[in-house]
Amino acid sequence: RPSPGLTDNPTTSSEELPPQHCGIMKYLIAFIPDGGKFSLFSPDFPEFDSCGDDFHDAMHMASDCLRICVEEYRREGRALPEPCDEETARKRVASALAEVGFVPEGEITYRHVPVPTE
Repeated sequence: RPSPGLTDNPTTSSEELPPQHCGIMKYLIAFIPDGGKFSLFSPDFPEFDSCGDDFHDAMHMASDCLRICVEEYRREGRALPEPCDEETARKRVASALAEVGFVPEGEITYRHVPVPTE
């Protein structure tokens, strides 16, 4: 059974929860269809780099990659970036994909992924 908030049915827009809900910071992650799998992109963390074999796996990989990014920022004493809104996320993703000449094989899905607690 999937964890709460994890489904095998991606949607094309983000969840309705704000970036900080109930004291938990969340970042938008782009799930980009790529050869039957999903490449993942964070418009807020340039270091973020991951993928998943299917949408459910990609959700888990997004959470794990975000955890690693946050741990690294904290270890280095760096402030976490302020989560961007969906419009900004879409612009950053489109710009990054255009820069490398990548054309997604379907609609990009955006999901809020919570920052792991310390």
